[in-house]
Amino acid sequence: MLTAITLPRSVLPLLGGAAGDRSGAHRVLITGDAAMLAAVLALALATGTRGTSLGVLLGFAAVVGTVDAFCLPATGSMPRRPVSKEQFPRAMAVRQAAVRRPHSSGRRWWPLSAWGTALVDAGSFVVVLAVTVWVCPAAETERAPRAQSVLAGITDRPKLAAADPVLRTRCC
Repeated sequence: MLTAITLPRSVLPLLGGAAGDRSGAHRVLITGDAAMLAAVLALALATGTRGTSLGVLLGFAAVVGTVDAFCLPATGSMPRRPVSKEQFPRAMAVRQAAVRRPHSSGRRWWPLSAWGTALVDAGSFVVVLAVTVWVCPAAETERAPRAQSVLAGITDRPKLAAADPVLRTRCC
C-alpha cells in the first residue's frame, strides 16, 4: 500500500509542478480535490457493493499518490495568496502545523465499515473542495508560456533551484 502511494508521489511531482505553472496552482488544487472526491466515492461504492479487496485498495492508493504528486507543489504556493504580507509568516506556521499533525482518521472512524469511512472522507473532500473554490487567489502568478513544452518546464525547476542562493542551500 505504501509503495502504491509513495511511488507516484516520488516520480510525478516535477510534472505536477509544471502543470501548476501552466494552469495555475488554484486550478490544479480544485482539479485534485474533485479527483479525490470522485476517488473516495468510487471507493465507497466498490467497498459497499463488493467488499474490501486488495486490488481496490491498491488502485485507490495509486490514485491518492498521483493526486498528491500534482497537488503538493501547488499547495506550497497557496498560503501566500489569501493573506497580506504581514500575515504570511503566521499563515505558513498554521500550514506547517496542519501538515505535521498525525493522521487520526483511522482511529476516529474505526467503528464504521470501509464504505462508511470512505463516505465520511468524501464529506471532508466536499468541504475542502468548497473552501478551495471559495478562496480566490489574491494574485495569479505568472504562468509558463504555452510555447514552452512540459518537459522544458520540468527541467527548468532544478536549474532554478540550483541557481538561486536561498534555494540552493536548502535543496542541493
